[in-house]
Amino acid sequence: HYRKFDLISKDKKFNVYIYNLKQAKLIKDYSFINEVYYDASFNYDNMNAYSHGIYDELEELSKILDDKKIIWILPDLLLDEDLPHIGEILVKLRFNNIDLQIQTDNIGVASNLDATTYSHRLNIYNNYTIRKLEKIFKRQVISNEISLHDIKQLHNENVELEYIVFGHTEDMITRDNFEDLKPSYENKCYYLKDKRNHEYKAVQDANENTHIYDYRILNLT
Repeated sequence: HYRKFDLISKDKKFNVYIYNLKQAKLIKDYSFINEVYYDASFNYDNMNAYSHGIYDELEELSKILDDKKIIWILPDLLLDEDLPHIGEILVKLRFNNIDLQIQTDNIGVASNLDATTYSHRLNIYNNYTIRKLEKIFKRQVISNEISLHDIKQLHNENVELEYIVFGHTEDMITRDNFEDLKPSYENKCYYLKDKRNHEYKAVQDANENTHIYDYRILNLT
């Protein structure tokens, strides 16, 4: 889903989520895109391959999107053994003047990384939660489940608040790899069908988690 340049109001800026370098090349000339969240965890079969390949991928991404702010989305449900690798990659990026922020919902990981961190799926819905997390997450994504009236009540001078307005929202993440339901051929993307024939996209990441997305497209644009 892409809109032509002249259909976007010049006074609006958008942040987008992408998953590979091909998508980065598609959006690089869109001036209304201000920041880019990048999740490469679906591009690798395991965390060892991810740890060895993610630096080169982020370096190439920074060259393609040299005029945009980049936020590196970390894989979900990281283990303690993964944290040193993430830290080493951040040091290497910084040494080579590649400046980026981190998005993670893992409070322990965010607290132990020397980087600016943002949250995503913490279901933020009141000012109390925002205040409790403001020292850890400098940007927090508001829950899609609350009303416009409730959104207007949220405010914090120390935290940027963000709201998702377009895309397939993630319904859940599970360690179940649905091995008994898969066909014989290898694939990282499947669809789960409910009794009403709605198809939910299910994608496996490098940490062997399965992400299940809603069949409906959220569109508040």
